Parts: sequence; structure tokens; C-alpha cells
Amino acid sequence: MPETMLHKFYTAKLETDEADRTVTAVISTDGIDRDGEVLLPKGADFEKYLKNPVVLWAHDYHSTPIGKALWIRRGRKNGIDSIMAKIQFIDAEISLKAEEVYQLFKGGFLNAFSVGFLPKDGGSHTPTPDEIKKRPDFA
Repeated sequence: MPETMLHKFYTAKLETDEADRTVTAVISTDGIDRDGEVLLPKGADFEKYLKNPVVLWAHDYHSTPIGKALWIRRGRKNGIDSIMAKIQFIDAEISLKAEEVYQLFKGGFLNAFSVGFLPKDGGSHTPTPDEIKKRPDFA
């Protein structure tokens, strides 16, 4: 059976650092996304990704990357589990697309990330009564 890649979209508060050409942001949370899906950060396995932590534009797996993740980690703030990352964009002399996307983030025209993932153990399930009790928004 072929694996299905899922994408989770999250609008994030961003911090940019012009000297390092980086954007630091929450890239996903345990909230319900626009497709009605939930990615639980505590279940995310970064081991394979960190061997080649490239950032692609719009999940274009056939194009060159626009940057790399310098780090990625789980966090929790105000009762929300999340995944944060610091992305360094490729220099404009190497990639005009990376420069364009970096400038769009820096200027506030882009303010969201989308992560791709392969669900483990069959992927999704209907929330249990205990999960709904803890998170009524899952109902």
C-alpha cells in the first residue's frame, strides 16, 4: 500500500533575522487545521528529516530547496503543543526563488508554514471520549 503524504498548514508569528537570513516560527500545533486534521507534536519523529533538513517551497519535491532548518523542536506555550523551527534561506546569489520567499516572509506578505508528514500506525483515528473531554474542539 503506498504511503500518503499529508500536509498541515499553520499561520505563525514570525521572527526574522536579517544578518543570518533566518525566520523562526511555530510551524505546526496540535490544533485542528483547515482540513480538519490534527498533527500531535509529541508524536512527530524528526530523525529522518534532520539527516537532510531542507525546506521546500510549496511542497515541490521536484525543485531545489529554498532553505534549511537549523533546528526543529517541540514546545508548549499557553496549553498549546507546537513544533518550532528556525529556517535559514539560501542566499540570493544562489537562488532567486529563496530570496523572493525570504523577502515575502520578512515583509509580512507570507506568514504561514505547511509541514508534510507520513502518519504512523495507520494515521488518523476518530477522537476518543477521553480526547474530546480534554480537547472539546476535537468533537
